[in-house]
Amino acid sequence: MDRRSWSLPRRARGLIAGGVIAVGLILDPGGLFPLHSQEPAQPAKPAKREAEPKFELKPGARLRVQRLKTRKARALYEVARLNRELAEIAVEEYIEGTFPLDLARVEAEIKAAEADLARARSSADRARRMFDRGQLSGAEWQVAEHLPRVCQFALEQAQSKKYVLVKYTRERTIKNLESEVKKARKLEGDKEAARKLEAAKLADLEREVGRK
Repeated sequence: MDRRSWSLPRRARGLIAGGVIAVGLILDPGGLFPLHSQEPAQPAKPAKREAEPKFELKPGARLRVQRLKTRKARALYEVARLNRELAEIAVEEYIEGTFPLDLARVEAEIKAAEADLARARSSADRARRMFDRGQLSGAEWQVAEHLPRVCQFALEQAQSKKYVLVKYTRERTIKNLESEVKKARKLEGDKEAARKLEAAKLADLEREVGRK
C-alpha cells in the first residue's frame, strides 16, 4: 500500500488539529496564546510635584495684617480679664449675698416649724383634757395627738436643711466657684502672653518697614 492509500483526508486532518487546539485552550488558556506577561506589573513612579510658588504679602499689607492680629489679641485678653473679674465677683457674691440669704430663709423655716410644734403640742394637751372630760371624741383626739408628730418631722427637716447648707453646700459651692476663678486666671495669663507676642511682632515689623 502506497503513502496515499493510508493518509487521512485533508478535512479529517483539519478536524484533528482543531480538536488539539481546543483541548489545549481548556487545559491551559494562557499557555497557547499568552495575552500578557505573568510577572507582576511594576508600580508607576509618582511624578515629581513641582514646587509651588511662594507668595508673600508686601510690607504694607503685612503691617496691616499684623495690626489686626494685635488688635484681636488685645480684645481676647480684655475678654479673658473681664471673665476673671466676673468669676471673682461670683465668689464674693455667694459668700456675701447668696449664702446668707439662703441661711436666713432656712432659719426662718426652722423658727416657723418650732412655732408650729409649740402650738400643736398646746392643742394636743388641751384636746387630751377635753377628751378626758368627754368633751372630745376619740377620732378628734387622735387627730390632735398626731399633729405634734407632723410638726416635729417638719422641724427636723428644716434643721437638716440648715445642716446640709452650712456643712456641705456652702463649702462645695465656694470650691467650685474658686475653681472657675483659677481657670479664668490661667486663661487670662495665656491671652496676655499672646497679646504681648503679637505686640512684639508688630513692633518688629514696624521697625522693618520703617527702615525700607
